[in-house]
Amino acid sequence: MRDMLRFEEVSKTYALNVGGLLRPKRRQVRALRGVSFSIPKGETLALLGPNGAGKSTICKIAGGITKPTSGHAFLDGLDITGNVYSSSKLTGIVLGPTLVYYRMRGYAYLEFFAKVYGIQHPTERIREVAVAVGIDDVLHEYIESYSTGTKMKISLARALLHDPQFLILDEFTMGLDPVSSETLRGLVAKSGKTVLLTTHNMFEAMHMADKAAFVMNGTLVAYGEPNSLLSQLKIRTTLSVRLSDPQGAQFAVEHYGALVNSVGLVTVTIETNMMPSLVRDLSKFGVIQIEAAGPTLDDFFASMVASGSQALEP
Repeated sequence: MRDMLRFEEVSKTYALNVGGLLRPKRRQVRALRGVSFSIPKGETLALLGPNGAGKSTICKIAGGITKPTSGHAFLDGLDITGNVYSSSKLTGIVLGPTLVYYRMRGYAYLEFFAKVYGIQHPTERIREVAVAVGIDDVLHEYIESYSTGTKMKISLARALLHDPQFLILDEFTMGLDPVSSETLRGLVAKSGKTVLLTTHNMFEAMHMADKAAFVMNGTLVAYGEPNSLLSQLKIRTTLSVRLSDPQGAQFAVEHYGALVNSVGLVTVTIETNMMPSLVRDLSKFGVIQIEAAGPTLDDFFASMVASGSQALEP
């Protein structure tokens, strides 16, 4: 299968001004260090890592927003740097609520981008994506009055407006309630599009991504299927799960030794390498909310580094 996105030894260095006005200095910061990976058409890659690891820089290069210092990034065979306009037609981007024009009404905002993309029958398309993401009732309100979650929804609506083949979703469920988050995840999953996803939510990564890449200090330290990567950890995790089907609680008690409180909250403590199978089993009973207390992504990185792991080629 042909790759939709491919990075070949991509590095990015920023020059930062430090030292103040009287004695200014410029310091070189390496955001990415020879990053290579690919995403086949129709698949989702989750970029995971702590803040400052380089995830957003990867997204900006993939979206043609910034150029790599060295190396090459290709979108559907096009060198992104030399074909920004053509690649932008193939790409829909959500970089948090930062690309939203707060002083516009929702409909005018989407109408503006419909004109930018040359969309035929814009009124129908705007209504279609607004209903899909759940903002059709606030389209005629000013965006500055939207909640953070609603701003994320209209960002996704704008990204989907021109029906792109490739989506870049940087923390796209930030500020959303669990039900809305699950609705948007389902919308993206059913679209069949190629997706580059960044998230701190391991549950989201396991359910949406075909592959995951762990980024630390601008380098890929691990790459593979999310379940496979997570199963390498031999640490106990406590999961608190709320299910829509009451039978799920009894299943968790019988098969995983779970505890259930008076309001139906299921609590399970298991080894982290068992978490993928637990989540998969409980998903059959309708997961409304899930929270984990245990190893963090930083724990995974520390484990990988301590074991002498090197950056892996996809």
